[in-house]
Amino acid sequence: MPPKKRTTKEILKSKAKESNRTPLYNPGALEKLRQSFEQWRNITVREEDRKNWFATPRTVLGSNIPR
Repeated sequence: MPPKKRTTKEILKSKAKESNRTPLYNPGALEKLRQSFEQWRNITVREEDRKNWFATPRTVLGSNIPR
């Protein structure tokens, strides 16, 4: 008797159980990543750069044309 064919979803689910990994969509894992990122940013990035963290830099060429 041939082995039962499994779907990709079934295969991935069984592999995930074996590896004991935490998926990224896990709210706890996302919160841990957010905290690690905030800690890195507060230690590594200068304070004046943190104030404008989400601002898009504007570059102007010598011909006064913004890029």
